[in-house]
Amino acid sequence: TMLGVPEEDQEQMRIWSDAMMEREDGNPDIPPAGIEAGANVYNYFTELVAERRRHPTDDLTSAFLEAELDGEGLSDLQVVSFCFLFIVAGNETTTKLIGNALYWLAAHPDQRAAVYADPSRIPDVVEEVLRYEGSTQQIARTLTADATVRDVTMPEGSKVLLLLGSANRDEDVFVDPEVFDIDRRPTRHIAFGHGAHVCLGAAMARLEARLAIEDLHEAMTDYAFDEDTLVRFNSGNVRGYASMPMTFTPR
Repeated sequence: TMLGVPEEDQEQMRIWSDAMMEREDGNPDIPPAGIEAGANVYNYFTELVAERRRHPTDDLTSAFLEAELDGEGLSDLQVVSFCFLFIVAGNETTTKLIGNALYWLAAHPDQRAAVYADPSRIPDVVEEVLRYEGSTQQIARTLTADATVRDVTMPEGSKVLLLLGSANRDEDVFVDPEVFDIDRRPTRHIAFGHGAHVCLGAAMARLEARLAIEDLHEAMTDYAFDEDTLVRFNSGNVRGYASMPMTFTPR
């Protein structure tokens, strides 16, 4: 991986990442398995960062350690925190985005056929899925100044929860917002947030989703999902599937 996690450890990292994000149905608290997984990821990257500090290689962890701003570098703890964030963001949101894209293409065979006929439409698919069922449904922010939204004033310092999924189906912004339509123009979604804190990984997420759909479409056709076998991922923020068995025709 970009972070330098060896291939033999990547599946375990995915399992830990899932455990950190998943919640028990109806309970917003982090379950014991999630707490344990978080500790395991922290310990893993603490060791990896220490190793890269001693022996740098051509990976992102080493680049973090070598980075400087105004002559000051990052501490090991800061680099561990970045790695921790990359694992969760890179695994959970992007993989769920890819799964959601395949699900909605299968649910709209006419639009899927258009994509098979013209693979250059795949970026349109990615943008519409980001709007229609983005994998990140909400983000939290702290107000740095008083703000008024629809006659409600929130004072500086307030904690606010921005419902991205709701905003991306705003009928004041989108025509027929409840309709999945890869021909939609303009997209104008805020799946990656907005402003100074917009998601740093937006370009990478778009690229990974596009390449994944391209490769899957080159490998198979006529894929379908049985609603009875789909398993939703229980999370207060990440929207997607924990398991998506499919049938398909190999190409």
